[in-house]
Amino acid sequence: GREIHPNWNSRWCLAVRARKIVDGTPVEIDRCSGSLGEHWEFKGNPGRTSIRVAGTNLCLDGEIGASFSKNSIVRIRTCSDHIPTQDWYITEDERFALTGTGRCLDRLNGGLSPGTEVQTYGCTDDNTNQVWTS
Repeated sequence: GREIHPNWNSRWCLAVRARKIVDGTPVEIDRCSGSLGEHWEFKGNPGRTSIRVAGTNLCLDGEIGASFSKNSIVRIRTCSDHIPTQDWYITEDERFALTGTGRCLDRLNGGLSPGTEVQTYGCTDDNTNQVWTS
């Protein structure tokens, strides 16, 4: 699997909270340590990609409501094919957007410290809280 870094910062990783690899655990920003829960696999095609915890059947899930207008904390959930909350589109400017929703993976309040929550938020051009590299 690959690490996912916020805004080109390779010291920080998208990670499963407390490395608790179970359905429903939130994801957060943490210092990269090479441990389980910091490595991700991308499966699918460019417009419908699931982002899985490496070696598991647990996917990044946006958990947004039916209206796709609510910000929500991102968790890992059991992977299911073509669930809107697990279908990610990687944009040309390196944002991870839920396909067809206008919602992007976003660092809560732009935080860059251990435990910063990751949410879905309206995709916004030039918003560095939404830039991810792997």
